[in-house]
Amino acid sequence: MKMVHAVIEPSKDGYGLYYSTPSLEGITSFGVTLDEVKENARIALKELIEVYTDNGETIPEDLSEVDIEDLKIKFSFDLRYYFERYSYLNLTEFAKRININSSLLRQYHKGLAFSSESQFGTIRKGLQHIGKELEAVL
Repeated sequence: MKMVHAVIEPSKDGYGLYYSTPSLEGITSFGVTLDEVKENARIALKELIEVYTDNGETIPEDLSEVDIEDLKIKFSFDLRYYFERYSYLNLTEFAKRININSSLLRQYHKGLAFSSESQFGTIRKGLQHIGKELEAVL
């Protein structure tokens, strides 16, 4: 099964996505929800294949001879937005709270590493929990 890599960047308006697989650089997508950006990512690849086919051009190797529905897309998350937006968070304490290695969390913060979808979910839930706690005391 062929696999391509995509990076999702959360923002205040939704999620941006770009492909980090070299043959797909420049292909981007957006979605208000995580599910929407993932679906739009597949649609962008389908449309790319159509453009190449319509123009009689060679389809990128990563997409040739594959059904887009069967293509594995490995999603990684660039979490710098969260840490820039919530710069008042103490990363060491937040990492302890959500049980993630603080060194790894700092790498996410600096853009030196991208999180997996599972790690993204853990961080997102941790931030949501903090928000609920703050709401409860207001």
